[in-house]
Amino acid sequence: MAKSDNLNRLAYFVAVFETGSFTLAAERLGVGKSIVSRQITQLERELGVFLLVRTTRKVAPSKAGQVFYMRCRKILALADQAFAEMSRMKTALQ
Repeated sequence: MAKSDNLNRLAYFVAVFETGSFTLAAERLGVGKSIVSRQITQLERELGVFLLVRTTRKVAPSKAGQVFYMRCRKILALADQAFAEMSRMKTALQ
């Protein structure tokens, strides 16, 4: 599995966590709801824990999901900073 797949899964999870909805997360990310659902299921399978508690009306984080969310936010923020820094360096070198 590519490292970018892992970052994408983290971004999908964060979007679902923050919106409380697979549909809203998919809209935020510009992808289909089924893609988000499959990626979250795959992430939970890989981790061996349920990150989200799903009901017919809502999605809520599990205890593990709450802990994982905090880590994911930090990881994604660091990734964004790294990309921004490289973009600035590229511009400065041109």
